[in-house]
Amino acid sequence: MLYLTLMLFSSFLIYLFFGIYVYRLNRAGLTNRSFFVLCLNLSCWALGYAMMNSADSAVQANYWRLFSAAGFCFFYSSWLYFCLILTRKEEIFKKAWFRLALYIPSLVFFLNNIVNPPEIFVQNFLGWTYLFEQQHLIQYAFILYYALFLLGGLLLIIFWGKNSHLPREKKQAKIILITVVISICIGVPLDTLLPIFGVQINPMAIVFLGIATWGIWYAIVKYKMMVLTPEVAADYILETMNDPVIFVNTQFIIKDVNKAVLDLSHFRRDELIGMPLSFLIGSKDEATMIIQRIMQLGSVRNIELELRTKKMASIPCLFSGSMLIDNIGDYLGMACVFHDITDRKIAETYLKEANSLLETEVAKRTAELEKINQQLKDEIIERTNAQLKLDYAATHDELTGLPNRRLFDITLDQAIHQMQRIGNQLAVYFFDLDNFKLINDSYGHNIGDLLLRQTADKLQAILRKSDYVARIGGDEFMILATNIKRENDVEIITRKLRSVFEKPFNLDGHESFITASIGIAIYPRDGHDGQTLSRNADIAMYEAKSSGKNTYQLCSEEIKDRFIERTIMRNHLYHAIERDELSIHYHPQIDVKTQRITGFEALMRWKHNDQNISPSEFIPLAEETGLIIPMGEWIIHSACTQVKKWQELGHDKLNIAINLSENQLKEKGFAQKVATIINKTGFDPNLLEFEITERIVFRGNEDAIKTLYDLKNMGIALSIDDFGIDHSSFLNIKKLPIDKIKIPMEFIQGIPSNRKDAAIVDSIIELSHKMGLEVIAEGVEMAEQMAFIKDACCDTVQGYYLYKPMLHHEIEHLLMED
Repeated sequence: MLYLTLMLFSSFLIYLFFGIYVYRLNRAGLTNRSFFVLCLNLSCWALGYAMMNSADSAVQANYWRLFSAAGFCFFYSSWLYFCLILTRKEEIFKKAWFRLALYIPSLVFFLNNIVNPPEIFVQNFLGWTYLFEQQHLIQYAFILYYALFLLGGLLLIIFWGKNSHLPREKKQAKIILITVVISICIGVPLDTLLPIFGVQINPMAIVFLGIATWGIWYAIVKYKMMVLTPEVAADYILETMNDPVIFVNTQFIIKDVNKAVLDLSHFRRDELIGMPLSFLIGSKDEATMIIQRIMQLGSVRNIELELRTKKMASIPCLFSGSMLIDNIGDYLGMACVFHDITDRKIAETYLKEANSLLETEVAKRTAELEKINQQLKDEIIERTNAQLKLDYAATHDELTGLPNRRLFDITLDQAIHQMQRIGNQLAVYFFDLDNFKLINDSYGHNIGDLLLRQTADKLQAILRKSDYVARIGGDEFMILATNIKRENDVEIITRKLRSVFEKPFNLDGHESFITASIGIAIYPRDGHDGQTLSRNADIAMYEAKSSGKNTYQLCSEEIKDRFIERTIMRNHLYHAIERDELSIHYHPQIDVKTQRITGFEALMRWKHNDQNISPSEFIPLAEETGLIIPMGEWIIHSACTQVKKWQELGHDKLNIAINLSENQLKEKGFAQKVATIINKTGFDPNLLEFEITERIVFRGNEDAIKTLYDLKNMGIALSIDDFGIDHSSFLNIKKLPIDKIKIPMEFIQGIPSNRKDAAIVDSIIELSHKMGLEVIAEGVEMAEQMAFIKDACCDTVQGYYLYKPMLHHEIEHLLMED
């Protein structure tokens, strides 16, 4: 009896110790308090049975059994409550019905033990025990109650351990579950099953419930369950930290490490405890330096170093250390925290490589952009230069480099405004090189270009700095002379300009004398704007050319009036053919020997508004405007048609001579046009004669000469008109398909009084005959002239002494008489 009593009483003390111990760990913790209540129930249960077992009588034993009933009746409700709190299901207590369902069964069974105590108390060698004469339903209900509550708590612990993500909680649940199951497996048969079957045994289950209580206490000690003191929290935090933490003493010997140190270094705890700090953090010098800094500053942060591992590898870490000082101020050691920066180092390596690649790519791209930028700069410069060239080309002459007409006009307008402010005059010179076309045709365009460049250079050399020279096209130049104070200044500048042409030009080895015709307009006398001044200077230059070239002409009202008249005449000339204002006068040509008419020279006449316009006026206009081409075709067609009619009347041997201009001969397809006219009119080409001037022969234009040969091949006769007036050359005549020489009236009119004229005429006739050429003398107006021509054996003659030029109907009468 004594042994069982001591066991029961010891159980009472143990349960009481466990409850108070856990409660003191965390008085505010709901789990701690619920465990404390659970231990109080066990203590009450154990104390009641201890006192019952040692009671002196059955009455005392029953009393202490009722005391223990308060423990075991409420124990199972407390157990389920503890399990709910432990597994964090406390929200269920917010429901009032659950709280009643939890504790009412305990109260009912406790009251039942008071009202219906056991019928029999028996004392054996172990102590007092009790029996019921028969099992009551309430007892089976109690068995069902504690079985359900025990099983409910066990299920809660099972699922808690299974669903938890924390290894610590899984281990705690395992320990509690094993110890509780062991207690149940021993206690339930002793206190429940055996009495049901009538076996008398003293209550022993309370003793074996100590196994479960010890399991909970072990979980507390081993895994800090229900411990929330600063020390426990610190230990827990230390163990769960991801960063390694090392504690060293005042001698810098490792005293403790957390789990992260072991995981990172692969050392065991016993391999590190007692080792110097330098064992893990590199060389002794490096450890000493770090320790000295901590001792000086109290703490250091984020020093980069390498942590040694058991595998002799080094792990890059950030080291932070701090001195540990107690409340009294004594130095206890140091806490060292390591932060693994391997990932950061890898990232830095990748970052450096990426940065290197980026820098390489940036450098490459920068080089490409610089190249593109340079290309853009070059393109901009190229375009700028091209634009400057375009701008320059738009305002300057490409050949001479002089300003062109556009820039000259702008400069002239600016100069006019300037002269208006200061009250001075300015002069505009418009000059044209005489016979420039002859130079081009004779020596080629390269020589012509050279002449223009030399002219530009010489003009710039002799002019004042304030004067302005421009080439406005072809062989035409314009000069602007400002600050003219009197008209004599214009004369001085003009003499300078003309002096340029006093000496010959050296044109690639060809020495040539060049002349120029100059027109001058003065501001404000001849115009108040640039356009008017330029036009009047042009009119004056045209007048100078008309006056024989190689001269200059100041603009005047009379000159402008004549120019206007010529302009009006030019406009009327454009409509002359369509208005049927042109006519042909036929000048008979007489055979000197037979005195009979052999042919005619067709002369074009123009009558406008009942006024006969002189050929010397409108023929140059026609050549200037190009109208000579359609007018020439008209006279060839009309003359051939008319003479054909006369031939059909029986005058079949009549020739017709027609004058050709240089423009007609240079026209492409002219010979074909003549052939077409001959075919249409049915005229015999052997009776057709074209008269050309010496100038055409002298210039030697290849197109014109080819046309002459084409005409000659068609059977058409060719004659030189006005031979000896311009550029007489029998050498050129010898090279060309010429049939006749026509002596001009300028030589005939001097006969017989002028011996030189007579000698010239006689020589021309004689030399021409020796060359096999026929000779025609024109302009015979006196009997003496006719006699001289006859004695000189001239072939044909025409002139007013014989016949004047007549219209076609007059000729018809003449032919009938002849």
